[in-house]
Amino acid sequence: MRRYIVQKDLLEENIRLVRQAAGEALVYGVLKANGYGLGLEPMARIAVARGIDRFAVTEPEDVLAMAGFGLPVTELLLLRPVTDGEMLERLLALPVAFSIGSEEDAVALSRAAQRLHILPQAHIQVDTGLGRYGFQAGRPERIGRIYDQFRDICFTGIYTHFAAAGSNHGLTGRQLARFQGTVQSLERAGCAVGIRHCASSAAMFHCPESRMDAVRAGSALLGRIPGGERFGLKPVGACEATIDEISTLPAGMPVGYSALFHTNHELRTATVCAGTIHGVGMEVGCGKNPLTPASGR
Repeated sequence: MRRYIVQKDLLEENIRLVRQAAGEALVYGVLKANGYGLGLEPMARIAVARGIDRFAVTEPEDVLAMAGFGLPVTELLLLRPVTDGEMLERLLALPVAFSIGSEEDAVALSRAAQRLHILPQAHIQVDTGLGRYGFQAGRPERIGRIYDQFRDICFTGIYTHFAAAGSNHGLTGRQLARFQGTVQSLERAGCAVGIRHCASSAAMFHCPESRMDAVRAGSALLGRIPGGERFGLKPVGACEATIDEISTLPAGMPVGYSALFHTNHELRTATVCAGTIHGVGMEVGCGKNPLTPASGR
């Protein structure tokens, strides 16, 4: 028997701590990968019940799913650009804010919106050092041309992604400075940038100066950020599984696929029926007796 236990009380407390840490900043509940595996709809419903009414997702299909939940959502931000015309037309029928990280993104959205006679909303993506999606921070004039050329798109926000907010404060600070410099250049040029946001879960706690107008909280809702316990966050979710077999292995015995672990003395082991085949991530432990699963099941 295998089951994944979700402690709803811990989830609700993490949401409270996120909202408290955000202060005056808006909170986007980020629900990637089916709500981080806990279910898109139940996660969204719990977040709404606890005061979050803005969300961000990474897949167009999640936008379509969220639209069917009937929740009072103020804004739903799609964090990945979409250029497929058919999918754009499906999404344009819904209250969604798109992400624009290139001129090609803007052209595709503009054309689809013109066909449907719709004024879409969008946030500008800025690449400040992650190397994934967005206009380069050092070329604000290119972003400025997007505001000028695409008057048929309502730009309501601008954002960036940090590369290592939970582990490299120096790099995060440099990325934040690039983002702020880009935004200031655009504002001096007369561009109305809207909501400014760059703080992910780790950044909102470890780099409070990055909170700006809004924060994007995803893994923090599950209490799974580096050093999260310092802020009162508690890990949500635990896997339970039955033991299939108990064995006593001699010294020098390899254990598990790839023989990543060898017993250094006679050792009693248990084979648990849970593993990568069920979507459970595996890693070599770093405790007294690091051990990979004895079975690949």
